Amino acid sequence: MTESQPRRRRPATSSAPIPTSIWNAGPAPLAVTGYGPLRVLARAIHEFMNPKGFFLLAALTPQQEALAPRVVTRLATELRHHLPPTSTGTAACPLATPRAEDPADLIVASLLPPMPSPVDTDTLARLAFGADEKLCARGILAVISRHSNDSHGRLIDPTGPVVAAAQAADLLYLSHIVSVPLEGDTVTATEVSGAHSGRHLNGHLDISVFLNPEARHPATTLDQVA
Repeated sequence: MTESQPRRRRPATSSAPIPTSIWNAGPAPLAVTGYGPLRVLARAIHEFMNPKGFFLLAALTPQQEALAPRVVTRLATELRHHLPPTSTGTAACPLATPRAEDPADLIVASLLPPMPSPVDTDTLARLAFGADEKLCARGILAVISRHSNDSHGRLIDPTGPVVAAAQAADLLYLSHIVSVPLEGDTVTATEVSGAHSGRHLNGHLDISVFLNPEARHPATTLDQVA
């Protein structure tokens, strides 16, 4: 008989990698107003748009129309920090400014406050059909939202109505992404300040992603800010 050898222990593995369907929203507390964290917008551009593509923020309300240009300026600065310098020593502008007739490669819309909750169906239909017309073939619509609770603690989740509106406009539902504050691989999300208490922790953002399978004529119903 041969002497049995002790089994070697498998080396300890590091913690599981973060799934691609979970995006880092940056440090807590989570930004849940306007267009959300710049980090989330920047990742959407990196994930869903080619370097020479056209990016649009959808302006669904007068408040968003006033806010969007400032967000785009800050976003361009954020993206420029991660680009190699050009021959002049400065990074090129990472966001191309489209003309009204140019199709968009990526449209990002936000249903975050001060948008009302729940968002009315007419607004969602205007967003979906406008994006369907404005997006280029295989262009992407990404809708940032979050669930909330009414005064009785009942869940209000806009994801279902958003998906229904997009599918009615012949957009294909690609994926659902969750964005949370992370430190390393640890979720640090806490209840959003001011949210009504309920059974559902309100500490993340939802990103619903849709594909336009074919090009349409230029949109006339979707307000836009590039």
